[in-house]
Amino acid sequence: MNNRLVTMLQAIVLMVILLTTGRVFAGNAEVENIDMVDTKQLLSAQTMERSQALDGLTAKYREVSASLLKTLEEAKTEFRTDRRYHSPLHSAILAVDAWQVIDADALLLSMVDYELDPSSLPLGMDVPGGYFYPAAKTLVRLRVDMAKVERALGATEDPKALRILTWVLLERGEDIEKAKMALADASGKSHGATEKRNISEALELLNNPSELLPMPTRGDHPSSK
Repeated sequence: MNNRLVTMLQAIVLMVILLTTGRVFAGNAEVENIDMVDTKQLLSAQTMERSQALDGLTAKYREVSASLLKTLEEAKTEFRTDRRYHSPLHSAILAVDAWQVIDADALLLSMVDYELDPSSLPLGMDVPGGYFYPAAKTLVRLRVDMAKVERALGATEDPKALRILTWVLLERGEDIEKAKMALADASGKSHGATEKRNISEALELLNNPSELLPMPTRGDHPSSK
């Protein structure tokens, strides 16, 4: 079973849970869910009813995924500089993560360096370094195709994005040697000077994996109600 099918099945299972409880959780807020689907039909003794229930859930997943993709693109366009915790863009990324929108990978790669302002997090909230880069973290959770990460890594002109993409590649490979092998293979297929240079730098960065992610900066950001 390929990774994309596994990811989609995981998303359907998540959706079943959400629809069964009738609620969606966003942070600590509890929101009534939209358009209930009778998930109990999945337990029906009739094959037709089970198939119809699964078709309905799959259709709902696709509908929500398409809507979230549009929202994510809009959030990126209008709120890219808003680095607050649960800003519009952060919230859109978290929703894409929760619903496992596998087609969001290209958009997420285009803003992989989006970082949260540490000072905007709720007081006492303790999170790992990857949390401050929600687009990068979500790419890992979506099990993004490593080849797509390699292409983005080879094309970037931004040193910060290069470090973060190298981190994504490492997290996806779950092993330093595997990540290095993937980069070495990509290097053998590369032709451009920028691509070769970036791959060489990424290989060097992998020698100190604990220092891959840049320290998130504190700074001003637009305020909103």
